[in-house]
Amino acid sequence: MKRIFDKLVIILLICQPILDVITYFQINNNSSFFTISTIIRSIILIITFLYLIKIKDKKFLIFFILYVILDISLNLFRGDSFIEEAKGLSIIFYYIILGHFFSNYKNEFITDRLVTYIYLIYLTIIVVTRLIFGKISFYSVNDVSSILIGLSPIVINYLIKKKNYGLGLLILAELIGSILILGTKTTFFGFIIVVLYFIIRYIKNHYKNISKKKLILIISIVVIAIPIIGYIFVNSYAFERIMKNINYFKAYKFDYYFINKVIFSRRLEFLIDLFNIFIKSPILTFIIGLGSTLLNSMKFVEMDIFDIFFRIGILGTLIYIYFFIDLLRKNKLKSIYLFSMILLIFISLFQGHVLISTCVSIYPALLFILNKSNSNKIKNKDKRVIFISSTGGHFNEIMQLEPIFKKYDYHIIVEKDKTNEHLKNKYKNRINYLPYGTRAKLFKYIFIFTYMVLKTIFYYIKYRPHVIVTTGTHTAVPMCYLGHLFGTKVIFIETFANRTKPSLSGRLIYPISDMFIVQWEEMKKFYPKAVDGGSIF
Repeated sequence: MKRIFDKLVIILLICQPILDVITYFQINNNSSFFTISTIIRSIILIITFLYLIKIKDKKFLIFFILYVILDISLNLFRGDSFIEEAKGLSIIFYYIILGHFFSNYKNEFITDRLVTYIYLIYLTIIVVTRLIFGKISFYSVNDVSSILIGLSPIVINYLIKKKNYGLGLLILAELIGSILILGTKTTFFGFIIVVLYFIIRYIKNHYKNISKKKLILIISIVVIAIPIIGYIFVNSYAFERIMKNINYFKAYKFDYYFINKVIFSRRLEFLIDLFNIFIKSPILTFIIGLGSTLLNSMKFVEMDIFDIFFRIGILGTLIYIYFFIDLLRKNKLKSIYLFSMILLIFISLFQGHVLISTCVSIYPALLFILNKSNSNKIKNKDKRVIFISSTGGHFNEIMQLEPIFKKYDYHIIVEKDKTNEHLKNKYKNRINYLPYGTRAKLFKYIFIFTYMVLKTIFYYIKYRPHVIVTTGTHTAVPMCYLGHLFGTKVIFIETFANRTKPSLSGRLIYPISDMFIVQWEEMKKFYPKAVDGGSIF
């Protein structure tokens, strides 16, 4: 059964560009009230939701279902259409639901290779339909622009890794052709950003081994490329559209008028119009938004976060942001997938057509399974580990792990006092200090703790650990919570001194720890999921 389901998922992914082409012809010919895209993507939504029920993703499902019931009930109370509101919510939360699906789902065939061939289908459709029909067969140019730029890092990275130069040249030729055909600012400037990313990444990874000849070659290519890109842009459809807008709106000065009319294509104007309607609305509208029933008869901003906010209000937006951040935290996107997500979010903020366009939002969700299936285990020597504790007995315990320090790219962080100052001579830049503080002097401790938190944030950003190991106490709590927020593995070792009662730091960190170790069997009654590691001494 699973094998059949896996194949069905692959078929649905491959058919995404084809669905959009069929939808384009349906809309142009007014042949159906429900497009094939709407029907198939509704089925996908139902299947993914049933899958989440099957795997018992209770926290998300209960929270989401309760919100949907509340939102639709309040909209019906206001007199809105049930169908319009249900449809609007399904579109807005399409990415969130698919994100949870792909976070939990495993399919060995969903790889960068599959994405590359789906990408090639998009490019081929753009080029071929333009040559045959004189226009592209996609209903929304902005939608397909977002897909091409958002997925391009994954495709380019795959082609470089596999050294598939034949396929690479074909995709590059079709991509450049598609950029010129589409003529959007997103594709042109997005492609430049992606190319710069790979150039910078190459220099960063190889700068020690780059000879003067290679460096001169890279600089020469960049110098030659700049005027060529400039020439292509000046003669492109994108530039032609920009100049038409400048002349039509008489926007000859770089000011707000120019930014709104030319750069944002009047989106800021639409934003202000909707905002004025929003603030004059009843208090219920602030909570649940203007609703799809009203917004479908108006001009959208086409900046996703604002379209989401005006549709579902403060309550819905906060819930959406929570789900969004929770997905990122749980999936810990790495490298090229993180860059693709950043690109797509960036596009959603300026052009829209990413998070609330069902033909696009499937791809940021797909990043989660790609990241999971392509994650390579980090070698111990490359794994960044922070060993952190307060001074005294807790630090004595953490130092019992010294024999394993050199297996990792390790850093020690401890409260500074006279008993450990001398360790700077031994560990040099491998040891860092936090200010010493005790809760006995509460007023002074508040200021010390605030400074300690700021310093903790600095060390976390500086070392970007894969793992945090601690024996407590209060010194380690901010670091552990910061690590948990950004997906770092947290290992807590409850102190040897506690045999009959849990420590305060233990109680605070236990709910967020990836591994919790106790040194006494009796402590498992306080920490049921803990591992009995025995004495650290």
